Amino acid sequence: MQGREELELELAGLPRERPGVAGRIAARGPLVRLPQGGAGLADADLSSRHPQQPEIPLIVGAMGAQALRVAGELADGTMPFLAGPRTLEEHIVPRITEAAARAGRPAPRVIASVPAIVTDDIDQARAAATAHLAFYDSIPSYRRVRDMEGAHRAVDLALIGDEATVAAGLRRYMEAGATEITVAYTDIAREEDRRRTWQLAGELTRSA
Repeated sequence: MQGREELELELAGLPRERPGVAGRIAARGPLVRLPQGGAGLADADLSSRHPQQPEIPLIVGAMGAQALRVAGELADGTMPFLAGPRTLEEHIVPRITEAAARAGRPAPRVIASVPAIVTDDIDQARAAATAHLAFYDSIPSYRRVRDMEGAHRAVDLALIGDEATVAAGLRRYMEAGATEITVAYTDIAREEDRRRTWQLAGELTRSA
């Protein structure tokens, strides 16, 4: 079974043997520009502008060592998914930050995407998360970051519990070096749980 990266490279017509090189090719290839009156394609080096808007940041999903080096050199940041606090602190943040510094670029954004559900029915929410996240256990890149965290299954990286439990878990990502957090898979349990999760996310954002 192909991993997500292999499928993306195949669809893009890029070589699978050296994904880091393919990432450079993709980053330096034709980029979408947003001129007044409509969108178009133009060959350029990593700049995407609108005449009346600030530059659009390029955020990628880099998690592996080589991809993080490319992201640090060329992108504005990374949005890792299922990479826990230890993996951020010991692997992702240092690598992408060092690569950006070597390239003379600003400190990159690290946007942690975290499955999170605020609930009183932990068993039901965990069962739902297990079903939705099991796919990632079959993808090598996600298995690597899962294993770095010492987790056995992707669901082990989901934050599930009451407001205090989920808030404490999210704070650990910020302490590990995340510049921002997005919460994911908030709608896989009950509607009440989804509302509570987003309410907590709003409260944490306002208090940051």
